[in-house]
Amino acid sequence: MKEYRVDVFKNMKHTKHFFDTKAEAETFGKSQKDASVFLLKAISNDIYDVLATIDN
Repeated sequence: MKEYRVDVFKNMKHTKHFFDTKAEAETFGKSQKDASVFLLKAISNDIYDVLATIDN
């Protein structure tokens, strides 16, 4: 299980992307234009908690 997840909401679609490091996740999140992006961190088996929104 990856420690970080980025959720992207764009054009009425929701996608999830998983990363090993916070830096990788933030870099990916910032590259998503015209979308709502959230950074999450694993707290338990397949359960993630929102850490922040990512401005892009």
